[in-house]
Amino acid sequence: MPLGMQAKLLRALETRMVRPVGSDVEVPFDARFVAATNRDIETDVEDGRFRRDLYFRINVIRIDVPPCEREAATSCFLPSISPRTGSATGQGRDRHLRTRS
Repeated sequence: MPLGMQAKLLRALETRMVRPVGSDVEVPFDARFVAATNRDIETDVEDGRFRRDLYFRINVIRIDVPPCEREAATSCFLPSISPRTGSATGQGRDRHLRTRS
């Protein structure tokens, strides 16, 4: 993310105000967000590619997810959700794609 965009994001997070496109006035907002990256942000902060103040603002709860291979992710993740979606029986996909007659 360019440093200029980081500054704008930090300002919005700190003031909780944004200016909609085409508007002359700022409006308050309340939001929660989750940020994810495949980069080492701490290194980017040290190298000046990511703002330190923004990093500390968004780094409230950190969850490190180890990299996984596609096959490993499929064999671990899909069985855990298939009972809820019905995909173990082959009907989950069709059930969600049906249209009303």
